[in-house]
Amino acid sequence: VFGFGTALPVVAFIAYGARLVDPKVWLQTVSGRPLNMGKLINSIFWNLEGWDAISACTGLVRKPRESIIPRGLFISLAATSLQYITVLLVAAGVSEQ
Repeated sequence: VFGFGTALPVVAFIAYGARLVDPKVWLQTVSGRPLNMGKLINSIFWNLEGWDAISACTGLVRKPRESIIPRGLFISLAATSLQYITVLLVAAGVSEQ
């Protein structure tokens, strides 16, 4: 239930924003305006929150290396990467028009 509740805003953002995406926007540049590194870094690390919690969780699992941790890390890395790329493509592709 918690996972569904936390994923719902992301899915809603992607579903709503996908209708507004203009792929030509991805390749546009604005001359004379510097790159806002703060927004770039914020968007890069937005989906990486929580990776530090794995060390706390492994203490609760018996034989973590042999049981669930490697598979769980791989699945969560794949899901997080897919979500990360999809959200950034939608956010970067929304046209002002």
